[in-house]
Amino acid sequence: MDYIIITVKLYSNLDKELKIKDYNPDKGIILQTKKGIRLGKILKKTGLSSLSKYAIFSDGERISKWKKFHHSAEISILKISGGG
Repeated sequence: MDYIIITVKLYSNLDKELKIKDYNPDKGIILQTKKGIRLGKILKKTGLSSLSKYAIFSDGERISKWKKFHHSAEISILKISGGG
């Protein structure tokens, strides 16, 4: 079985919202998982439930929960914010 490394970086104080103790923003959350995993499953492993509140990026592009990962990658998750 081939495995890949997914690094999840949380921004906008998401680590506090998810109650992750000892979160290191430089390292993020490191997951070893099977090739072909979808973003939705990765997010469930990190404790995120409602995806509509977040903007999620990988390789400089915004991605959806249906994105499949076949290679190791870094994912950035931010709260969507607006202003007036």
